[in-house]
Amino acid sequence: MKMKFISEYRIVAAVLLPLLVLAAARSLTGDHFRNGAERNALTALNGTNLVSPAALKDDMPEALLIILDGNADTESLIDRRTISLKPGEITDKQVIKTIKRENGPVILVSGDRSLVAASWMILAQKGVRDLYILTDSNDWGQFKYEFRPSATVVASEPE
Repeated sequence: MKMKFISEYRIVAAVLLPLLVLAAARSLTGDHFRNGAERNALTALNGTNLVSPAALKDDMPEALLIILDGNADTESLIDRRTISLKPGEITDKQVIKTIKRENGPVILVSGDRSLVAASWMILAQKGVRDLYILTDSNDWGQFKYEFRPSATVVASEPE
């Protein structure tokens, strides 16, 4: 009876068993995103992930600074603990482990806003806590120009 059951469902078992093993292996590895994107997006929209140089100097003397490129103004940060990384190195497993071991705040520094924002999102999704972006302005969500529709475009009636 058992042999008949096994022989009938061997194709199904041959497909499902490897899939179950792969799913279990994927869930046990530590190389996937940990936090919800919604929480990180709200943090970014509220601007609570931004820190000014004055706040860094006064409130975060033990912060670790990660300099992502050579375009950042780092002259005032000479007396700080810093790590200089190339932009592609931010996803390296060893770098992420080093950052996660940090007890104090971690501040990302770059002259390129898109680079530092993408790096912040990646590290936040990887589970790094107490992560900030060093900036001298809080208007990251502000547009430089007001949107004005073109006067030459005429709205058409739906057919």
